[in-house]
Order: sequence, then structure tokens, then C-alpha cells
Amino acid sequence: MKRIGILHYQVGRTDGVSLEIDKWKQVLENRGHEVYLAAGDLATVEGTVIEELYHHRPEVERLYRNTFEALTDYGDDGAYRAELYRVAEVLERRICEFVEDKGIDFLIAENVWSVAINPAAAIALTRVMRDHQIPALGHHHDFYWERETGVALTCRTALELVEKFLPPRGPDVTHTVINSIARQELAERKGIDAAIVPNVFDFESPSWSVDEYNHDFRQRIGLRDKDIMILQATRITPRKGIELAVDLVQALCTPERRGRLKRRGLYDARPFDDDSRIVLVLAGYARDALSGNYLDRITARVARAR
Repeated sequence: MKRIGILHYQVGRTDGVSLEIDKWKQVLENRGHEVYLAAGDLATVEGTVIEELYHHRPEVERLYRNTFEALTDYGDDGAYRAELYRVAEVLERRICEFVEDKGIDFLIAENVWSVAINPAAAIALTRVMRDHQIPALGHHHDFYWERETGVALTCRTALELVEKFLPPRGPDVTHTVINSIARQELAERKGIDAAIVPNVFDFESPSWSVDEYNHDFRQRIGLRDKDIMILQATRITPRKGIELAVDLVQALCTPERRGRLKRRGLYDARPFDDDSRIVLVLAGYARDALSGNYLDRITARVARAR
């Protein structure tokens, strides 16, 4: 059996990668492996905090912008390179401490070698894998070339970064992606073959139930008993296409469809009347929207749709 280390920028939250990590951890432990988590932010789960992994640290956000947008915070390629590798060296030491403390003999990199929202982490983890001769799996959910605002690799070091580390190649590292489109893109862009492991839902897990924590959720967010809630259970970022959810709610609010709901009532026998509302609830967080104004754009779209 293996002692597996799973690394990501954050774990234990409601983003898709955190949720998939939970599933992978459970499956691996059910098969007899020991699984240890390491991340910049652990939320409420057990694991090792490596603060420098967190993608919202000022120096990490600065490196990300200067890698993929514009080289504005450093005087030249040399200054950018010095900072990138300085942060990578700090991260390398911290990851080594985690690996040695837990006796890790297999690594799983969750998006670290693909989306590169913390560029230095990709370098650090590759070095640890090679220096310690630990086999690794890159679990790629998103790639840097999928950025909503496009990619403008800013200098020679940025080009070197994506060529050598996003993702790394070698006999000790294998790769998985979540769909066939990503597999084809990775093969065409990097010459790397990957297995497809789609995101899944465990339909045998217990159903969510009303408990002490959630029993008054509807009341706390201002919903009435006869209102319909349309839940957008994703982060608030452009790539989630939340505009479509706004359009859906607008379509449901036409007189014809409201009339149909009034005649038939709701699925659980609650009535739907003239005072009932159809409410779009955005349950995710907006901090990862790099443009910084996506929530404002969605709010404006809702205002226009009323």
C-alpha cells in the first residue's frame, strides 16, 4: 500500500477540485492506502498547511499576472525569474518537509501542473518529485490556456515555465484529465498522453437532510415558502456561464410559465401564486474571478432582465 500525498492550493471547500479531492481520498483509503493532504488553505479538513501554496497570497497573484498577462511588476525577465525561483525554493523546502514527515511515496498534483495559478508551485513540486524519486500523478482539471481573458506569455522565463513544468514530462509522472477535449488538447499542445477520469457523483451516498445547521437556510437568505429557488452551485467566474442561469430564470418568469406553475403547483405539493418568486441563488464565491468584476456584470444583467 502507498502513502499518498495530495497537493492543491486549497482543500475542504466547495470548488470542484476540492470536492473531487474528497472523492479520490475516500476511494484511495477504501483500497487500503494512506492519504495525506497538503494545501495553502485547509478550511475544515485535516492536513498539512503549506501557506506558500495558497493562490491568493499577494506575491503569488503578482507572479501569476506577470506570467500570463503582462510583465508590469518586475523590471525585466531577470527580475521576474529571480522572484519566481525564490518563491519556488521556499515552496520546495516546505513540500520536502511534508513528504519526509509523512513518508510520502506517491504524489498527486491537483491542478498544480496545469492551471498554474501558483506558477512557482509547479516548479517546486516537480523538483521534489525528481529529487526524491517519487512517482507522481498529475490530475489536471483546468489548463492555463483555458483562461477566460486569454494567455500572453510575457517573457522567456514564462515560456520556459510552461514548456518544462506545465505539465512536466518524464518516466515517473503520469497524467489524468477530466474529459476527452482536455485529453486531445494536451496531446496536441504538449505531446503528452493522458487517461480520462471524469468527475463523478456518488449516487449511493446518503441524501442531504435537514439538520441543525441548515434548517433555516431559506429563511436566512430571504426566501418564502412558496418561492422557487434556482441554485447555481458553482464559483462565480466567467467560465461557469452564469449568464445562462439568469436567462433561465427570466424564461421561467414569463406569464405563460407562471400560469402553468399556478395551475399545477410545485413538485412537493406547495402552491405557487401571484406572490411567489423564482429566485436565482449564487452559492459559490467570486474571489477566483481574476477580472474582478464578473459578479458586478451578473448583477447588472439581472437588473436588466427584471
